[in-house]
Amino acid sequence: MNKLCCIILLSFMTFVPQISYAKCNVQEKSAATADSAELHSWDAVYTWFKKYAHCGSPSGEAGESLQDAVAILLARKWNTFSQLTNYIKKDKNFSRFVISQIGVTADTDDLKGARANVLKRCSAENKKLCSEIYHELDAAINEIEGVKHD
Repeated sequence: MNKLCCIILLSFMTFVPQISYAKCNVQEKSAATADSAELHSWDAVYTWFKKYAHCGSPSGEAGESLQDAVAILLARKWNTFSQLTNYIKKDKNFSRFVISQIGVTADTDDLKGARANVLKRCSAENKKLCSEIYHELDAAINEIEGVKHD
């Protein structure tokens, strides 16, 4: 059983985008957390990413704020999706970052709304990106619902 779990985990890890980060100092971490509360647009998310991505994968309050922001933007502000794709065209690392911020701490309704938008409203030119986003949204929703059913 343990071997099977390891194989599944390793297989999954090959599909999860990896970004390597250096560490930031205490003041930067504090500022990153404070700034994460103001992520109401793709512009703000991209600015946060450029300013703090070197700090490492966000956790705690900053991580939760980023997961919430990404889910809300995809679910409730789909009309701004072109802003996301414009940033991704300029910076491929931003795509990996955004996808890595899709997770279980976001509101389930927002995750489901985002998944529906990606499924129904994504253009053919963004098929690859939308497929990657859909996969992460679906995994997060399944994980949440799996926890609820246990």
